[in-house]
Amino acid sequence: MGKEIEECFIAGKLLKHPKEVNVFLNGGFTHEDSVTIIETVSQLSAVSPNLTIRLTHPGAYEPDHGIVINLKESPNQSQAIQLNNQVIAGKSCMHPKPIKNKIEITLDGSPRSEALRKKSLIQSLYFSVVPIKLNKTRAEELCSISENGIAFKRHYLNLLNLLYANELVDDHEIGNFIKIRSNLKS
Repeated sequence: MGKEIEECFIAGKLLKHPKEVNVFLNGGFTHEDSVTIIETVSQLSAVSPNLTIRLTHPGAYEPDHGIVINLKESPNQSQAIQLNNQVIAGKSCMHPKPIKNKIEITLDGSPRSEALRKKSLIQSLYFSVVPIKLNKTRAEELCSISENGIAFKRHYLNLLNLLYANELVDDHEIGNFIKIRSNLKS
């Protein structure tokens, strides 16, 4: 898990979202998509007392903070789903923070994109608050989905909890983190 936390350091500094993060939805969201987002937000917010995620109604203009998810269809693209997550950093309480994630999810409208739609929404939220690289293994391991709802794997919930723990302060330098982690292994 230490190596995964190291991925959350950008330019040698730990960057994590502020305690309160708003999520804004734009584009072709269905009722089922909204239910998926609400359940994901609820589960992720319950993991750490240091992170509260809230679904918020978008205004007329795109907000300059939070997690903005834009969902659209493009039948001419080569992949069933394309996901782009742009992180915009700024300062909050004098520390660098990711103040905005702008996520573009583009679906080609195929049966395959519809099958992957729910999982893509969940992944976009999780990997915005825990900025580790999304790869095929992590995409498959993150959670399971059944008629009972979303079940995140314990490993990924623990990772989120550790990242937002009080002991990992904003702007913490990666060299200090590696040193502490090495001392714990000894």
